[in-house]
This record gives sequence, structure tokens and C-alpha cells, in this order.
Amino acid sequence: MSRAEVDEGLRPGTTTADLDRIAEREREVRELRLENPILKQASACLSRRSPTGRRGDVRARKEIRKALGCQDIPAAPCAVERLMRQKGTGCGSRT
Repeated sequence: MSRAEVDEGLRPGTTTADLDRIAEREREVRELRLENPILKQASACLSRRSPTGRRGDVRARKEIRKALGCQDIPAAPCAVERLMRQKGTGCGSRT
């Protein structure tokens, strides 16, 4: 069975476009599964602390990474900071 025949609708099967969409969705799911525990921990950490500025932000990032490590969830400092900035938590900034 030729991929071109499937793409043209001459033979049954999953088209290349559908396979590409499925692969993209699977990548998104993998990424979300990696990000979700980090964001949950960040949210829990931020809900327990008062806004203290940069020093508190550094402490929050360290606390989040430590908690993730205890749960065997690998998270690089840059990943925690990037996710916190992207999700607008306000404590992922290095400024």
C-alpha cells in the first residue's frame, strides 16, 4: 500500500496529515505531563508565601525544585523559571 494512495483517498488508512496531527498532539501531551507537576508545586509554593520581592522569588524556586526532587520529578532550574514566567506566576523572573 502506497502512502500516496492513502493520502489521495484511493486506499483506506490514516493519511499523512492525520499522522502529523496525531504526532503533534502526542508531543503536546508529553510536554504537558512534564510541566503539570512543576506548575502544581509552584502554585502550592506561591500560595504559602507572601510577596517579598526577588529574594523570596529565589527562595520559591529553590523550594519548588527541592519538592519536585523529593517526588522524583527532574526539573532543571531554568525549566522551573521558564514555566513560572510563561504561566505568569510572577516569581520566575531573574531581574
